[in-house]
Amino acid sequence: MIVSQCSVNFKQNIKTHRAMTKLALKDNLYISDAEKNMVSQFSKMPDLMSEELEDMNSAHFYDVLHEDPSFGKKNDEKNNALSKFLYHNSKAEEAINTGRRELALREAGYAAHYLQDGATPPHVEHGNYLHKLFRLPMHINFERGKKYGVSSRLNFLVNHFIPEDIHFSNLKSLFHNTALYTVQTENHVSYSNKKLWPKIAQRTFNRGVNASKAYFEYIFSKFPQKR
Repeated sequence: MIVSQCSVNFKQNIKTHRAMTKLALKDNLYISDAEKNMVSQFSKMPDLMSEELEDMNSAHFYDVLHEDPSFGKKNDEKNNALSKFLYHNSKAEEAINTGRRELALREAGYAAHYLQDGATPPHVEHGNYLHKLFRLPMHINFERGKKYGVSSRLNFLVNHFIPEDIHFSNLKSLFHNTALYTVQTENHVSYSNKKLWPKIAQRTFNRGVNASKAYFEYIFSKFPQKR
C-alpha cells in the first residue's frame, strides 16, 4: 500500500482501467488494433508511476461540489484529476501536432486514466486526506473486493455495458459532468449499501467508458488521416 514519498496508494485496480479503455476504443476508427492495445496499457500507468502519485495521490481525486480545501479540491489548478486530465491531453495534442504518434497515444492513455477516476465514486466525494485515509478500506473493497468489488465483477460489467453518446462543449465540461454524474446520491458508496455496489459499479463503469470513448474520438480524430 505504501508507495514513493510515503503516499498511500488509493489506486483503482489497473485491470479495470485497461478494460474500460479497451471497451471505449472498440469501435474507434482512427487508430489500429495494436495502437488500441498500447493505449490500454498506458491507461494503467498513472497508478504505477511515482511522478503521477505526487502529493499523496490528490491528483487522482476531484471534489466536484466544493471549493473549500479538500483532497483533490475543485479549484486546485494542479493537483486534482481534472488538472491531470487536461495536462496530459495538452501533451497528447502537442505530440500530434509535432508528428510523435506513439507519444500522443501514451499521453491520451494517461489522460483517460484520470477521466475514469472521475467516474469512480470514492474519487469524487468530499473530504480531506484524513477522511480519505479513514475510508480507504471501503475504497479498496469497492474497487477490488472479492465479492462486490469492481475488479471481481469486471467480466459482468463489460458484458452488461450500455453504450451512450456523450456530448460535450469542451474537455473540462466532459470531465466535470462525468464527475457530477458519479457524485449523485444514488452512486454514494458506504458499507450500509454494500448490496447496491454492483448496480453503482455498473452505472459508473458505463459512464466512465462512454466518457472515455467520447474523449478518444475527440483526440484521435486529430491524427492525420491516410488517403
